[in-house]
This record gives sequence, structure tokens and C-alpha cells, in this order.
Amino acid sequence: MHRKIGVVCAFMEEEPMHSPHSVHGLLNTLSCIADLEFLAVANGAEVTEETRKLFETTPHSILLELPENVGVSAAWNLGIEQLDCDHLFILNDDLWLNASVVLELVRVLKEMPDTAVVGVEGGECTELGPNGYPVATTKYKKEKKQGFFNTSKKWSGGAIEVSVVSGFLFAISMEFVKKTGFRFDTRYTPAFCEEMDLAFFARANGYKARVLLGMDAQYDHIHGISSGPVEIKYLDKTIMSDELSERNIALFAEKWKERAEELMTP
Repeated sequence: MHRKIGVVCAFMEEEPMHSPHSVHGLLNTLSCIADLEFLAVANGAEVTEETRKLFETTPHSILLELPENVGVSAAWNLGIEQLDCDHLFILNDDLWLNASVVLELVRVLKEMPDTAVVGVEGGECTELGPNGYPVATTKYKKEKKQGFFNTSKKWSGGAIEVSVVSGFLFAISMEFVKKTGFRFDTRYTPAFCEEMDLAFFARANGYKARVLLGMDAQYDHIHGISSGPVEIKYLDKTIMSDELSERNIALFAEKWKERAEELMTP
């Protein structure tokens, strides 16, 4: 059934049921929004019966359990392919947000139809690093306090055009997906560089990447590639996070080398 809003959230480790930063918390928060479908992808995670029951009893929610970590690109592509919606949200499992954030980002996509992707944090790049990867010379983010976003300061302006949208929370126009055939590049599996790649693809096809600041959202990177130097298991392989970032930066630089300077600046 067609829905206005689709949500996909991939997770590798299941957090406690009542944790505010968890797939359970996100499902409970967003279940109040009408015409929304929620897809959770357990990327090799061990799922409890309590979690299965939560999804079974929550309308318009799907729990997809995969036997191994297939990476975020493949998991997010499942959202593109399985959720029939107008706007697709990509959420980290270590995220907390107010449901109004979803509605505000949908508003941006509706009012600015040239927007391919919109999030709540991002950066502007004006130069390439020695490795060929864009350097964020200006960062658009809210003031952090004790690891969380300080939501006391509200942004008074509208959506800002940026080079890249941060990947912990963003929304994609499915009209953009349908017109361009966009899919997340699974060569970056298990993770890293997907957001910059999406922004470059969008601009290469005449679309924009934007952020709307002042949104009531926060995250806590307690596991995964963003938590620090860690060993990551995916498919039948294992890789250290620092090695992974070097590999994917090289892949990105090679992929976009002919148009990098043109596409990195909004």
C-alpha cells in the first residue's frame, strides 16, 4: 500500500528495549505519524522475541532479519525497493528525534522540489584534500553539549543548500529516485562515503542537497564505524574502520575524479 512517508533503519546491535536511542524508540516515536511505514533491517543483529512482538503489534511496521551484515547501502536500498512512498527517511539506530522533525523535512521536500536529499546537519566543501576527497570547510550543525545536540537554540532561517548532508538522519525525494534510478552504491559496503556519494549524484542530475537546522534530534554513536577504531564484520569479511575509510575514500575519489571540483560546491 502506498504511503506518504517511508522509514528505513538498519541496525547491527540491538539496544535495550527502553533505550531512548534505539530502533524501538524510533518506532514508538514515529508510530504517531499517519501514513508512515517503518522498515527495520537487522543487519546480522540478534533480535529478541520482545522486539519481534513489538513489530508484529505495531501497525505499518516491518522487521527484516538478515543473517549477516550486508552493509548500510544494501539495507537502505531495501527501503527504496520495498517501501512504496513519496519521501524516504534514512535513520541511524542510535538516534532520538521529535516526530515533528519528520514533518518539517517532508515540508522542505514538498516546497523545494529540486531537493533530492534534506537532513538536519551537513557541510559545505570548497576544496579537495590530497586524497581527492572533499573537505568540509563550513559545517552546519547545532551546538553540542555532553555529546548531544543542544536543542535550546533554534535556527530562524529556512533550508540551507550544502555540499553534503550528514548520514545519521536524512530524507530522500522518491520522485528524484524514480527520475534518476538512484541506488546507494554497494561498493562502499559496509559503510562510509554514502552521503557524499548521494550528494554528488544529486548535483550531477540537477538536484540539490539541503539541511534544515534547529531540529529536535540527537544521536549517540556508541557502536559501529562512527564510534571509533573498531573491527567491522560484514558478509564473509572483516575490516578495521580506519582501513575501511581509506578504501572508500579512494573509491569515491576514483569514481568522481572527472567532476569532483564541479560537484563538491553547492
